[in-house]
Amino acid sequence: MYFKPIRAALLWGELPPIDMHEIIALIAPRPFLDVSALNDGDPLVQRQRVLMVMKIADVYELLKAPENFAFFVPGRGHSVPHETRELIFGFLDAHLKPPEATRACLVGE
Repeated sequence: MYFKPIRAALLWGELPPIDMHEIIALIAPRPFLDVSALNDGDPLVQRQRVLMVMKIADVYELLKAPENFAFFVPGRGHSVPHETRELIFGFLDAHLKPPEATRACLVGE
């Protein structure tokens, strides 16, 4: 039996033979950041992706670790502009550095 590649099937409006959000949810409760531009590729596929990440967020809520999941859906196409990089670096800092290194404080403290 031949299966189309997942991307080809999605572009033809077909559902994939797997539930990607269920596979990604296996990462929970470990930190996970999803960045995918709303206007990168087929608009219908990207809109479905937003719905998919909302299901992943539900899993993180269920596991009481919502702070470990984030997603960002910019509208700047297939690029990683400055604001997206800042968000990515901030997420990595928050999850990889010790808490005292990223603690918010007043200037001069």
